[in-house]
Amino acid sequence: MPLRTTRGGGSFPSMIGGGPKFMEASGGSESTSGDYVVHTYNSGGTFTVSKLGTDGTYGKSINIVLVGGGGGGGSEHGGGGGSGGMVDMTNVGVTVAKTTYNIGVGTAGTAPGQRSRGNTGGQSTFNDGSTLLTAQGGGGGAAWQAGPQGGGSGGGSGGGNPYGSGSGQQPGQPGNSGTYGHGQPGGSGQFSHHGSGGGGASNAGQPGPSRNTSQGGDGGNGRATSITGSSTTMAGGGGGGSWGNPRSNGGSGGGAQGAGSPPQAPSNAGANQGGGGGGGGESVGQGSPGSAGKVLIRRRYQ
Repeated sequence: MPLRTTRGGGSFPSMIGGGPKFMEASGGSESTSGDYVVHTYNSGGTFTVSKLGTDGTYGKSINIVLVGGGGGGGSEHGGGGGSGGMVDMTNVGVTVAKTTYNIGVGTAGTAPGQRSRGNTGGQSTFNDGSTLLTAQGGGGGAAWQAGPQGGGSGGGSGGGNPYGSGSGQQPGQPGNSGTYGHGQPGGSGQFSHHGSGGGGASNAGQPGPSRNTSQGGDGGNGRATSITGSSTTMAGGGGGGSWGNPRSNGGSGGGAQGAGSPPQAPSNAGANQGGGGGGGGESVGQGSPGSAGKVLIRRRYQ
């Protein structure tokens, strides 16, 4: 089924009786904010439209935000994991049908350790049998001798080799997944012993060598959305690992801090924010995993 978008326009009275003004639907964890119901998905599920409405704007239209799972941080002066890609249609209507839509929520990218780069996070999806919207998982951060991965946002380079950054691929996705998609590259690297930050939805990761200190590069910042009725920031990149203090910062929106000198291990990425994991520290220091993604759907009910 084609996915259509609508902008602006007010409501108009129904010329035929019998139907509700606004759609009726169920799925996920439901809460209300003013005139809207927000459906939150921290894991997979369904969104079932049982009745369509007559309102000209919200009778057949929803708003939606998808965030993919964050990439894992790399080990041994590793790069931070890239955040999950973000598809933000908070202010753009998505026309739906009376049917059931499958919701997929991206899993967190793991951090294997043992001089390995982090793994890419999983995709978050909205589909009715054919995929309509996809938020890519974040790329894994580089290890000392293994380059970063691209993803929704790219993983950061490691501190042992001059790898390029992992690419931010979300804006290049087809259709509305790319038009309303956000994801930035990770930081590039040199022989610096400072891992670079993973990319976030709004900003690229910071290169480790730009620090001029013993810290790794900071993760790129995430993106704020008001779809729940209040501002929420998600999809921050993970900080790069290093051998010194203090630890690098994760990007706003759930990005994990990178490791510092022992015993400062990387922190955990913010739960269900699609944040990138932090890069590991010296020796064979292990990175931290990214965090799972999220899907948010808003519909008007009154």
